[in-house]
Amino acid sequence: MITAIDDYAKNWSKRAGYHVSNLEEWSETVKVIISNKITNLQHRNFGPCHKILEDPHIKTYLTEVQSKYVLFPADKAGNNIIFVCKYYYIRTLMEELGINSGMNLNSTYINQVNTVDELIQTHATTLADEFDIKLQQREKNLPQIYWIPKLHETPYKARFIAGSRSCTTTRLSKLITECLKLVRSHCTAYCRTIRERTGVNSMRIINNSLDVIRVLEEKQLSLTHVSTWDFSTLYTSLPHAQLKNQLHDLLERVFHTKGKSFIATNSFHTFWTTDRMSMRYTYFSCRELCLAIDFLIDNIYVRFGNSVFRQVIGIPMGTNSAPLLADLFLHTFEYDFMVKTMKQDITKATQFSNTFRYIDDLFSINNVDFGNYISAIYPSELQLTATST
Repeated sequence: MITAIDDYAKNWSKRAGYHVSNLEEWSETVKVIISNKITNLQHRNFGPCHKILEDPHIKTYLTEVQSKYVLFPADKAGNNIIFVCKYYYIRTLMEELGINSGMNLNSTYINQVNTVDELIQTHATTLADEFDIKLQQREKNLPQIYWIPKLHETPYKARFIAGSRSCTTTRLSKLITECLKLVRSHCTAYCRTIRERTGVNSMRIINNSLDVIRVLEEKQLSLTHVSTWDFSTLYTSLPHAQLKNQLHDLLERVFHTKGKSFIATNSFHTFWTTDRMSMRYTYFSCRELCLAIDFLIDNIYVRFGNSVFRQVIGIPMGTNSAPLLADLFLHTFEYDFMVKTMKQDITKATQFSNTFRYIDDLFSINNVDFGNYISAIYPSELQLTATST
């Protein structure tokens, strides 16, 4: 186990581009914790395990609890369970879907006339014909919508999720995810070149907080002003037409800059290539990747009881590629703003160089004017709210 910790630290450091010494304190702490636990366990006598969940009385009580409540893991609070009244849980779902006395009042979702089986068959045919994806039996399913409470917010809110672990679009979504990771890597490298030549950072996307710490250390910045921001309901606010247009433009630019015809991907490796050279990979040209993204966005369905709804605004959490779609959508506006600002006022562009974003959370350093430029950067459909005090 000790060797495994060292190996993990080396592999992570290599992938993330950090020296392994950055994880030295973490590694030693974990080793001490493991050693202490092993020592404690060596001196304990373990008798036969009593399987409490097989106790008839426990089963009876649990059955009664399940008849009245829905149990959830707490969002952003590991090892905590939340009990939600079933009536309230169902009512919240109905309000989200706009169901009220048989009327659909929420423009985000449209109640479908087609049955689940009809939609699955349509998906199966299109996926096979257009993307060479033949659905397995376990994939012939549409996502079930559910929600979990966000108790860390005031007032409490609900996080709605589409259970897309195994449904008609799961495999295509995973392929799109791998392709978009490669596209994002190219954007990061391209923006790094711009930064080296101009001193202006036009890439706000970060992988974790260590990216911010590294910039602070490299630039030796003294913090005079810090502000944090959050995109309210980012996923459910993305306008479909604009989302597709922005991603199309980005992909066309990236494919052109890269000078490659295809992205090849499978479960183990994704790379740029000039031809379809192996049957082991799925290949996407720029046009094919755009069509795949369009199909995914245009075919967002969720089930609620016997009803099926199509989501026509935003993309649901639970969709494999949702974080990357949202990430790159925001990047297109951020990049365009920085390029435009560099041409007009390089000093102003430099002022925005120390702004970082992790999906829907944004962190701005030493830029008191950031809040005044939000409407000039992002589309009006998205609401960016200050979270710093």
